[in-house]
Amino acid sequence: MSEPVTTSFCREHGKLVDERFERDMRDIQRHENMISEIQKLTLEISALVKQNDELVKNHEQRLAAVEKKPSMWLERILSGALSVVVSAITAALFSGKIKF
Repeated sequence: MSEPVTTSFCREHGKLVDERFERDMRDIQRHENMISEIQKLTLEISALVKQNDELVKNHEQRLAAVEKKPSMWLERILSGALSVVVSAITAALFSGKIKF
């Protein structure tokens, strides 16, 4: 049948198991350290993305304000010109130069 297990075999097998266990524990610790570092980097990236989003939003607002300026000036010029024309017509009507 089968031979009995010797004490020396058990010790050798135990050493092998212990070595594997130590290696596995080192690997687990190394992976835990890596995961911790990845979590820190993820938080940093998240903060940078948030900061970048705020900067982009600020730039969009500033750009919109800059883009509005020419149209605001054009509106003022047209409004002024329209006021001058209406004032001239009104003055001409009151002075009697134009009759309906």
